[in-house]
Amino acid sequence: MRPGILSANRRSASVFSLLLFVSALTLAICLLLVARAAPANGDLAREPEAEAAASARERKVDAGVGGEGAYDNSKLGNRLFVLIESIHRKSDISRESAEKVMARKLVRDQSREEVYVLAERTKEGNAYRIKFEEENDIDRNIWVTLGARSSAAESSGCILGFSSFHQEMERIGYEGSRMIDHHGPGNGWMYAKNGIYIKAYYKYGVYCAPGEDISSKNLCVETVTIN
Repeated sequence: MRPGILSANRRSASVFSLLLFVSALTLAICLLLVARAAPANGDLAREPEAEAAASARERKVDAGVGGEGAYDNSKLGNRLFVLIESIHRKSDISRESAEKVMARKLVRDQSREEVYVLAERTKEGNAYRIKFEEENDIDRNIWVTLGARSSAAESSGCILGFSSFHQEMERIGYEGSRMIDHHGPGNGWMYAKNGIYIKAYYKYGVYCAPGEDISSKNLCVETVTIN
């Protein structure tokens, strides 16, 4: 065979081999991309589990259960008493004292510059709210609102039972007296010690008759004001 024809055949064979290599490489890349895009059997098996977990998280939020780091009812009640015992004078009624005891940051209310609030839920699902209000250097107030899981005034749904609160206030030296409104005995008590006044309200519309032992009723503390 002549040298020119042999050289041409070799060039054709080389080009053909190169085309085959490029085609094979292209096919391999396509198969790899398809394999990555397709979910593995394990992923398909986990998908219902992931949906179930997401659904459970949504139900937990809907139920209003406190998230990670939330206080339980008992611990929140204890912290309320720590806050009360930390106040010895009017100047102790401050946003900083509330934040220190609660280990939580109070956020400024967008509608009122002098008001700072904290709103969370306990592990049991009870809502609570802490508000600090400062009109001036003298007029300072801390409001603590404790919500029950239901409208019923049952001790099982309380963050803090009123009878327990009343006994603890007497133990730490506060003198209590029932508040009176124009209908007669009101739905709360006022406690005083060294010029500090604390008012505690239980469920509105639940009254104790004059002389009636408050421990005879399952009352929930709903609001405590410190001023």
